[in-house]
Amino acid sequence: MTPDDEARAGERSETGSHPDDGDGEGGGGAALLERTVVAVSILLIASTLGFVLWQATVTSEVADPRVNVQSVEPVDGENHLRVGIELDNRRGPGLASVQVAVECGETERAVEFEHVPSGGRRTATVTCPGGSEPEAIVETWKDA
Repeated sequence: MTPDDEARAGERSETGSHPDDGDGEGGGGAALLERTVVAVSILLIASTLGFVLWQATVTSEVADPRVNVQSVEPVDGENHLRVGIELDNRRGPGLASVQVAVECGETERAVEFEHVPSGGRRTATVTCPGGSEPEAIVETWKDA
Protein backbone atom coordinates (compact mmCIF):
# COMPACT_ATOMS: atom_id res chain seq x y z
CA MET A 1 0.00 0.00 0.00
CA THR A 2 1.44 3.39 -0.97
CA PRO A 3 1.37 6.44 1.29
CA ASP A 4 -1.26 8.02 -0.95
CA ASP A 5 -3.52 4.96 -0.53
CA GLU A 6 -3.12 5.12 3.24
CA ALA A 7 -4.07 8.82 3.26
CA ARG A 8 -7.21 8.19 1.20
CA ALA A 9 -8.21 5.29 3.48
CA GLY A 10 -7.79 7.56 6.50
CA GLU A 11 -9.94 10.27 4.92
CA ARG A 12 -12.73 7.77 4.24
CA SER A 13 -12.71 6.45 7.80
CA GLU A 14 -12.77 9.96 9.31
CA THR A 15 -15.89 11.03 7.44
CA GLY A 16 -17.73 7.93 8.70
CA SER A 17 -20.46 8.25 6.11
CA HIS A 18 -21.67 5.38 4.07
CA PRO A 19 -23.77 5.85 0.95
CA ASP A 20 -26.69 3.87 2.44
CA ASP A 21 -26.88 5.31 5.98
CA GLY A 22 -29.14 8.25 5.12
CA ASP A 23 -26.74 10.84 6.52
CA GLY A 24 -24.70 11.33 3.37
CA GLU A 25 -25.80 12.52 0.01
CA GLY A 26 -26.81 9.14 -1.42
CA GLY A 27 -29.37 7.42 0.91
CA GLY A 28 -31.75 10.05 2.32
CA GLY A 29 -34.85 8.08 1.29
CA ALA A 30 -34.59 5.60 4.15
CA ALA A 31 -34.41 8.35 6.79
CA LEU A 32 -37.37 10.18 5.27
CA LEU A 33 -39.41 6.98 5.28
CA GLU A 34 -38.56 6.34 8.93
CA ARG A 35 -39.53 9.87 9.93
CA THR A 36 -42.80 9.57 8.02
CA VAL A 37 -43.65 6.29 9.73
CA VAL A 38 -42.88 7.79 13.16
CA ALA A 39 -45.01 10.87 12.43
CA VAL A 40 -47.95 8.77 11.25
CA SER A 41 -47.62 6.52 14.32
CA ILE A 42 -47.64 9.52 16.66
CA LEU A 43 -50.72 10.95 14.94
CA LEU A 44 -52.52 7.60 15.15
CA ILE A 45 -51.77 7.22 18.87
CA ALA A 46 -52.75 10.83 19.62
CA SER A 47 -56.01 10.55 17.71
CA THR A 48 -56.89 7.27 19.43
CA LEU A 49 -56.26 8.76 22.86
CA GLY A 50 -58.26 11.84 21.91
CA PHE A 51 -61.20 9.70 20.81
CA VAL A 52 -61.11 7.70 24.06
CA LEU A 53 -61.06 10.89 26.14
CA TRP A 54 -63.88 12.38 24.09
CA GLN A 55 -66.00 9.25 24.54
CA ALA A 56 -65.35 9.31 28.28
CA THR A 57 -66.62 12.87 28.56
CA VAL A 58 -69.70 12.64 26.33
CA THR A 59 -70.97 9.19 27.27
CA SER A 60 -74.05 9.69 29.37
CA GLU A 61 -74.00 6.48 31.37
CA VAL A 62 -74.22 8.45 34.59
CA ALA A 63 -77.19 10.54 33.46
CA ASP A 64 -80.34 9.72 35.35
CA PRO A 65 -83.54 9.04 33.42
CA ARG A 66 -85.60 12.21 33.01
CA VAL A 67 -89.32 12.77 32.85
CA ASN A 68 -91.08 15.85 31.52
CA VAL A 69 -94.66 17.05 31.43
CA GLN A 70 -95.39 17.27 27.70
CA SER A 71 -99.01 18.45 27.66
CA VAL A 72 -101.81 19.54 29.96
CA GLU A 73 -105.34 19.55 28.51
CA PRO A 74 -108.60 20.32 30.34
CA VAL A 75 -111.19 17.52 30.38
CA ASP A 76 -114.85 17.53 31.57
CA GLY A 77 -115.25 21.29 31.57
CA GLU A 78 -111.96 21.93 33.41
CA ASN A 79 -112.84 19.62 36.33
CA HIS A 80 -109.90 17.38 35.37
CA LEU A 81 -106.64 17.70 33.47
CA ARG A 82 -105.19 15.17 31.05
CA VAL A 83 -101.43 15.25 31.61
CA GLY A 84 -99.06 13.75 29.07
CA ILE A 85 -95.61 12.80 30.38
CA GLU A 86 -92.51 11.57 28.56
CA LEU A 87 -89.69 9.49 30.03
CA ASP A 88 -86.26 9.89 28.42
CA ASN A 89 -83.61 7.25 29.19
CA ARG A 90 -80.14 8.61 28.45
CA ARG A 91 -78.34 6.00 30.55
CA GLY A 92 -75.91 3.54 28.99
CA PRO A 93 -77.84 0.42 29.99
CA GLY A 94 -81.51 -0.09 29.36
CA LEU A 95 -83.98 0.07 32.22
CA ALA A 96 -86.08 -2.85 33.39
CA SER A 97 -88.52 -0.55 35.17
CA VAL A 98 -88.95 3.10 36.14
CA GLN A 99 -91.38 4.49 38.71
CA VAL A 100 -92.55 8.05 38.06
CA ALA A 101 -94.65 10.21 40.38
CA VAL A 102 -96.90 12.90 38.94
CA GLU A 103 -97.75 15.46 41.60
CA CYS A 104 -101.09 17.15 41.04
CA GLY A 105 -101.35 19.65 43.85
CA GLU A 106 -102.48 17.63 46.89
CA THR A 107 -102.77 14.33 45.01
CA GLU A 108 -100.13 12.15 43.43
CA ARG A 109 -100.36 9.69 40.57
CA ALA A 110 -97.89 6.83 40.06
CA VAL A 111 -96.80 5.56 36.66
CA GLU A 112 -94.50 2.60 35.99
CA PHE A 113 -92.61 2.21 32.74
CA GLU A 114 -91.13 -1.17 31.85
CA HIS A 115 -88.36 -2.16 29.43
CA VAL A 116 -87.02 1.25 28.40
CA PRO A 117 -83.99 0.74 26.12
CA SER A 118 -80.86 2.87 26.19
CA GLY A 119 -81.66 6.15 24.46
CA GLY A 120 -85.37 5.22 24.42
CA ARG A 121 -88.43 7.26 25.26
CA ARG A 122 -91.80 6.27 26.63
CA THR A 123 -94.98 8.30 27.09
CA ALA A 124 -97.96 8.00 29.42
CA THR A 125 -101.10 9.94 30.26
CA VAL A 126 -102.56 10.55 33.73
CA THR A 127 -105.58 12.50 34.96
CA CYS A 128 -105.20 15.21 37.59
CA PRO A 129 -107.77 17.41 39.36
CA GLY A 130 -108.55 20.68 37.59
CA GLY A 131 -106.69 23.78 38.73
CA SER A 132 -103.53 21.91 39.71
CA GLU A 133 -100.00 22.41 38.39
CA PRO A 134 -98.76 18.91 37.46
CA GLU A 135 -95.10 18.06 38.00
CA ALA A 136 -93.43 14.74 37.21
CA ILE A 137 -90.38 13.25 38.93
CA VAL A 138 -88.53 9.96 38.59
CA GLU A 139 -88.67 8.17 41.92
CA THR A 140 -86.75 4.92 41.28
CA TRP A 141 -85.44 2.80 38.45
CA LYS A 142 -83.90 -0.60 37.95
CA ASP A 143 -81.25 -1.26 35.31
CA ALA A 144 -81.92 -4.10 32.90
